[in-house]
Amino acid sequence: MDEATVMTKEERRQARREERQAESARAQRRRSSRRVILWTTVVIVLAGIGWLMYRTAGTGSQTPSGTLAVPVTASDISTGPASASITLLEYADFECPACAAYSPIINQLLQDPQVAGKVRFVYRYFPLRNIHPNGQLSAQAAQAAALQGKFWEMHDRLYEQQDAWAALSNAGARAKFVQYAQDLGLDVARFDSDIDSDTVKAAVNADYDSAVASGVGETPTFFVDGIQLQQPSSLDQFKQEILNPGHANQ
Repeated sequence: MDEATVMTKEERRQARREERQAESARAQRRRSSRRVILWTTVVIVLAGIGWLMYRTAGTGSQTPSGTLAVPVTASDISTGPASASITLLEYADFECPACAAYSPIINQLLQDPQVAGKVRFVYRYFPLRNIHPNGQLSAQAAQAAALQGKFWEMHDRLYEQQDAWAALSNAGARAKFVQYAQDLGLDVARFDSDIDSDTVKAAVNADYDSAVASGVGETPTFFVDGIQLQQPSSLDQFKQEILNPGHANQ
């Protein structure tokens, strides 16, 4: 064989070696790609399972829509017989114009001969903090008054005078609330201290949290015996909603 022929064979052998190496490299890349795809799929599946477990756990801790999450207790602010056959509960915000409009209707309802003695009315705070700058502070003012046995008097005054304080700064609204406390015969120094106390804030925040847990998103929101009502449009509709065959002892 001449030298050219020998070189050609060597070149062919080299070419085959390079081809085998290239094929081996391609196979390695395919295996690596499959591993990446496999682990990516595993991660996605595990993430999906984790998300599903989170959602399931969250759903399990929530109260069904339209149902009161935190039952009424003796510590709730209420009026009417504790032994009443019907419990009407309102989540409200003192800075809410609709709540102010409903307040006299509720007073009429509770004084109605067909209702009086049958209904216990419970008030819970739900200040709409994002849209009512003085909602939280007004709730604290009512709770501070409650500590001196004058919740309902402060409740009525806050609604009646809503236009006088709702648009003020916190400092301006607070000054109004102190004036109302004085008008109602409260110990003003104690009221001024209580309105910012941890005890008062905790009471307001507990009501707020119970509203969120019950799916409340607006004020006023009413519950009768733990079941949410559509907002009644009149006193007569209110009476029909609570004095119906679904309630015992009519």
